[in-house]
Amino acid sequence: MAKVNLIDITSATSSGNVSIQNTNNDALIAALEKTLSRDGTSPNEMDANLDMNSNRILNLPAPINASEPVRLIDLQNATFVEGDGGAPAEDELVEADVAFVDIPLVAIDESVGSFRTGGYATTTSNIGAATVRRVESEPTHEGKIQSLDGAWWEISPYQEINIEQFGAATTATGSANLTAIQNCVEFCSAYGIPTHIPQGTYTVSGSILYDAGNHFIGKGKASRITGSVTGYIFNRSANNGTTPLCNTVFRSLAIENAATLGNGIWIARGIGFKIESCDVRTRLIGAYVDYQAFDVTFDTCTFVQQQQNQASGSIGILSHHHTAIINCDITHWETAIRKWNQSGLILGGRLEVCKTGIMLGRTIDLVPEWARGTLIAGVAFEACDSALVVRQGEGITVTACVVQGTSGSPSGGSIVGFDFQDFNGCTVTGNSVTGEFSTACVRALATWDSTVIEGNYFAISGGGGSVYVDGGFVHVNSRIECNANWPNALGTPRTIYSGNLAATSATYGTDTTPGATTEDYRCEINIPTQTTITGIAVLLGPTVAGNATVSLCSRSDVPIAAAKSASTALSVTGGYQRIPFASSYRASPGKYFIAVQFNNTGTHFRTHPFGNFGTEKLTGGTYGTFVTGGNPGTFTADVGPIVSLY
Repeated sequence: MAKVNLIDITSATSSGNVSIQNTNNDALIAALEKTLSRDGTSPNEMDANLDMNSNRILNLPAPINASEPVRLIDLQNATFVEGDGGAPAEDELVEADVAFVDIPLVAIDESVGSFRTGGYATTTSNIGAATVRRVESEPTHEGKIQSLDGAWWEISPYQEINIEQFGAATTATGSANLTAIQNCVEFCSAYGIPTHIPQGTYTVSGSILYDAGNHFIGKGKASRITGSVTGYIFNRSANNGTTPLCNTVFRSLAIENAATLGNGIWIARGIGFKIESCDVRTRLIGAYVDYQAFDVTFDTCTFVQQQQNQASGSIGILSHHHTAIINCDITHWETAIRKWNQSGLILGGRLEVCKTGIMLGRTIDLVPEWARGTLIAGVAFEACDSALVVRQGEGITVTACVVQGTSGSPSGGSIVGFDFQDFNGCTVTGNSVTGEFSTACVRALATWDSTVIEGNYFAISGGGGSVYVDGGFVHVNSRIECNANWPNALGTPRTIYSGNLAATSATYGTDTTPGATTEDYRCEINIPTQTTITGIAVLLGPTVAGNATVSLCSRSDVPIAAAKSASTALSVTGGYQRIPFASSYRASPGKYFIAVQFNNTGTHFRTHPFGNFGTEKLTGGTYGTFVTGGNPGTFTADVGPIVSLY
C-alpha cells in the first residue's frame, strides 16, 4: 500500500493544474508527518507497533535506563537474578556474578530481597564484593544503584563495610579514592557502623572528613591511607556542633602524608576518641588534639617524622588537655609530645632521636600556658637533645622514667635530661637520668613551690656538663633528697648549722678560748640532703691568733679523711671565717660531727650555751690530728663550736 497518493497532471496548459499541485503538496506534507526523522526533528516517535519484517536494527548502544532496548551481547553479559516467585525476602541471598557498577544491566526478579555482588568494578578479583538489598525508594546516600527493572538497591549495612565496596582501589587516582572513601564514611556515619580499610595502599588527594561516632578499622599497618595533602589526612567535619559525645576510633591503620605541611589526624569537637595500634608518618604534625576535644587516648601507636630530620615545628602529638598517651613509640620529631592545659597521662613507650622528648607548658606557637595535672611514668627517652622540658607545670608527676644522654642525639649530643622552670606542686621520683649531657642531667630555673624531687639516680658520663645546674631559682615548701650524684639543691650548705642553730649576731653564744693546743671541740650537725661541702665556717670572737684546722666526722664520730682541712691562719674577728677542705666532699643525708682544733690559746671562738644535741671536748691530742671521738648523745654547754657548712 502506497504511503502517499498523488494526482497526475495530464495537460501542461490545463487551468486546473494549480489546484492539483496544491492537493499533491498537502498529501506529501501529511505523509512526511507520519515518517521518522534521522535528525530527530519532531514528531519522531511511533504511534503504532514497528514491524522490522525480519530485518535487523544495527549499531544500538549499550542500554542505560530500564526502558531502553538491549543487544544480544547485553543479554549474554547480563545476569538475571531470579527468586522463587514469592514476596521479596532479605534472607534470600543470591550469589550473583555481577559487579556493583553493572547492576543497571541486570533484571532482578521482584521476589529477590538481596543478593551478593561479585565485586565493585569487576568480578574477576572479588574486590569490593558486597551484599545489596532492595529498598522502596531512592536512598539519599551514595551506596545506592538502580537495576535494569527500575528497582532501587543499597549496600546493606548489616555486613562489614569497607572502602572498596564504594570504589576505592589501590590502583585508583587520589581523587577517585577520596570520593569513594568519603562516600563510604558518610554511608557508615548514617548507619552508625565502622568503616573498614582492607590491606593495601590507598592514595587520596585531599582530607577525609569524619563525624562523631565514625570508626576507622584497618587490618594492621598494611592498611595504609597515604597522600601528599597540605593539611590533615583525616579532618574533623564541621557537622556535629561543638562537643558531642564522640566515640570516634582509629584502629590498626597506617596514615602517611608526604606534603611539607602535611599532617595526620586532627582530633576536634568531641568527647571520647581512641587511636589504637596506628602508624602515623607525616612531615609536620602527627596528631593534633584541639581545645574542644576531651578524653582522647593514643594506645600502642607509632609516630615517625617522615623525613626523620627533626624538621622545624614538627610535633608527633600536639595536645591541649584530657589526653592519655600509652605505650607509643614517637621518633625523629623536633618535639615528640607537646602538651598544655588540663590533665594528661603519658605512660610507657619510647621517645627517641627528638630535639625535645616532652614539652609541657608551651602551645603550638610556644606561647606560655600552664600544663596542669599530668602523670609521666615509665617512659624511655633515648638520644634526645632534651628529654623533658617543663616551662610552666602544676601537679606534674614524673616517675620510673629512664633518660639516656648520648652523642647520637639530633644536635650531636644530649643537652639536658630534665629541664624545669616554674614547676609547682610536682613530684619527681624513682627516675634514672644518666649518660652524656653537655649542660646537665637536671637544670632548674625560675620558681618552684611545694615540689618534691627524691629517690632518683642522676649521673654524668663521658665528660661534658654537670649533674645539676641551679639557675638561681627560688624554692618554697619544697624538698630534694636521696638523689645519687646530685648536690644539695634546696638552699646551699651555708644553711646547715651545728645543732641546727644559726648565729643571730657576732656575739651569739659563749666567748670561749682553748685551754690548750691539744684540745678538740666537737658538735653534732645534721645534713638533710645530698650536699657537696667545700669547707666549714667557724664563728670567731673579738681576738684571734695562730691557726685552726677542721674536719667532718661520721655519725659514729670517726674523722673523715676526705673532709679535712689544712692548718689555716685565722684572720677574721667577730664573724665567720671559712676554712676549706683539701678538696670538696659530697655528703649523704644524715648525722655528722664537726671537729675544730686551734694551735694558739689566745684565739677566741663562739660556742653553744644551750641545746639538745651532742657536744664534747677531747683533750690530750695533737694539733692537726683528729681521732675517733665519744659519739656524744648529750649536750655540754660552752663546748660545741658554732659553725656553718659552706
